[in-house]
Amino acid sequence: MQRRIFWCEFLLLWGIAVVGTMLELLLTRFPAEALANQLYIPFHLQSAVGVSIALTAQVGLQLAVATGVGLWAAHQVGLGAPVLEAWLQNKPMRQLLRHLVLPVVFTALLVSVFSNLPDLSAFHPNRRQRTAELTAFLQTPEGLKLQEQIGKLEPPPRRLTFFSQTLFYTESAVAGGIYDQLFMLSVFIILLLQIRRMRGSGPDTKLLWGAILIVSAIRAINLVARQSSPSQIDQIMLAAFPTHRDSLSLVAVRDLVRIVPSGGVLGWLYVRYGIEAAILASFMGAVLGYLLLIHLFVYFA
Repeated sequence: MQRRIFWCEFLLLWGIAVVGTMLELLLTRFPAEALANQLYIPFHLQSAVGVSIALTAQVGLQLAVATGVGLWAAHQVGLGAPVLEAWLQNKPMRQLLRHLVLPVVFTALLVSVFSNLPDLSAFHPNRRQRTAELTAFLQTPEGLKLQEQIGKLEPPPRRLTFFSQTLFYTESAVAGGIYDQLFMLSVFIILLLQIRRMRGSGPDTKLLWGAILIVSAIRAINLVARQSSPSQIDQIMLAAFPTHRDSLSLVAVRDLVRIVPSGGVLGWLYVRYGIEAAILASFMGAVLGYLLLIHLFVYFA
């Protein structure tokens, strides 16, 4: 019975994430070169469809490992997907879902606020000057050549629809929940229990918060490291505008403000109420954050 529930949970979580990734690639016409840069094994294909299939297979394998190991680790320490388990066992769910409403809504509000906080002008002191310089430059022949170079590396602007936005937020919430909460957080809880030689007993509050802070710090360090390594588009922009990028310390502060508080509340929601609550709060936070961003643009325009 437990093995059947495990595999049903695995297939549901993994399947939603993989299907969402595949549909996202189909809806957005990425250039083949931009997709190939994300592959661990290089493919010399000119077709974006072929590279998309290879990328979907790569993401599917990553998600399979993260979901399987994450569910196993979560079950070892009494965590996991309680809503899915109750549904698969035909248990009453009304009371269980009722307890999720307030924590999920509160967490979604915090996530939406912190996701938009780094976009305030206080974190972008040179934004107006850079925007004016870039706008003037793009109207010159050199600027047109620069746009042509960048156009080969990034997808064209996609048409925003209710379906495409919902799909993007759903895929991001599910994949993020699998990688950050279900996999990383569960594994680090087991590691900390092993260090304290307490695997036989449940994790206490200090240990849980320790694991949450470790995972948030790893995510922040990873993002800062990626920001410090210019992409192809950044390299082109830096060649035209040597002072185009903000200082690394300012970039790090923006990343920390966006990641650490949100990662903390989502991690705590996961250990208290399960992965479904964390995924739902992440999805709602993205939607509320988008609405808040639109409101700020309209208000300050």
